[in-house]
Amino acid sequence: MFYHNIVAPSLAATHHNIMKILPRAVRIPQGRTAQPRNVRLMPTELVEVKHYAANEDESIAWFLHYLIFRGLADYKRELASYQ
Repeated sequence: MFYHNIVAPSLAATHHNIMKILPRAVRIPQGRTAQPRNVRLMPTELVEVKHYAANEDESIAWFLHYLIFRGLADYKRELASYQ
């Protein structure tokens, strides 16, 4: 095992056991998602996004994705209220 050269064997064994417990990462098949899109943020906005993403213990990408879908839901509700 690769970790035997870096850390103590007991720690490597613990890491190996933890990895067995964690779910396996699954890639989404090609063509199922749209191409990635860039989002331009002002430096102060990026700091704020990083802060909230860290509070949620999530990546910046996940948090931005969450915000987009939350914003879409709000937008759809607003559109429905005008009809």
